[in-house]
Amino acid sequence: MHYIMKNDYDRAKYYTDTSMQQFLQDWSNTSPLFEDNRSALLRDLQKGVEVQEFLNFAAKTSSVVPIAAINTLLSKWGDRFPHPKRDPLPVWDDIVTTRCVLMERMLLKCRDTTSVMSTSNTDSAEMCYGTSHLRNLQLKFSQEYINLYLSVANSAREQHNYPVAKHYLQLTEKAIKEGLSEFKESPLRWLWSVSELRLQQAKEEPSVRCIEAIVAVLKQF
Repeated sequence: MHYIMKNDYDRAKYYTDTSMQQFLQDWSNTSPLFEDNRSALLRDLQKGVEVQEFLNFAAKTSSVVPIAAINTLLSKWGDRFPHPKRDPLPVWDDIVTTRCVLMERMLLKCRDTTSVMSTSNTDSAEMCYGTSHLRNLQLKFSQEYINLYLSVANSAREQHNYPVAKHYLQLTEKAIKEGLSEFKESPLRWLWSVSELRLQQAKEEPSVRCIEAIVAVLKQF
């Protein structure tokens, strides 16, 4: 990630490929009987795969950034989440952090190519440039951030890690209040997640404070 942040994609690809080769070697040296060890290796694999997918995306879109390519990549990531109960929260946090950085780089790439694409004859409906296209892309990424935050919050709730759940719900609320999402269902999804968290806490530790918190949330519906 260090070299991606510095836009040194060649070096980032070298270290990512090296890491993937190391994974294959470690996997082949791990007996199928050691399921926990293999599960740990697979958890580390997802981050490497998504970085590799981003680097392939960046290589194929060195001069232009087709919106279809962005949608395809985001669709892949959207179908690929850690397990809400079996995968520990550090794995979730690592995936979220990585994806947020990669999406920021994609948005910067679109901004960098705006001036170039505006002088070409390429159909603007298919490429990422211009104020409206950048705004739509920013909204799309913002919605992806919200989806990630809510997914981690719900996973943390299922794993009874309430401080982490509250942290990601606060990030979601901040994104919504800042107007980073124009999707009407985002506030409702956030309220639903907050309600589930409060109800679960009340079941485990009944108190007047928990009941008051639940009532406060319900009043927002």
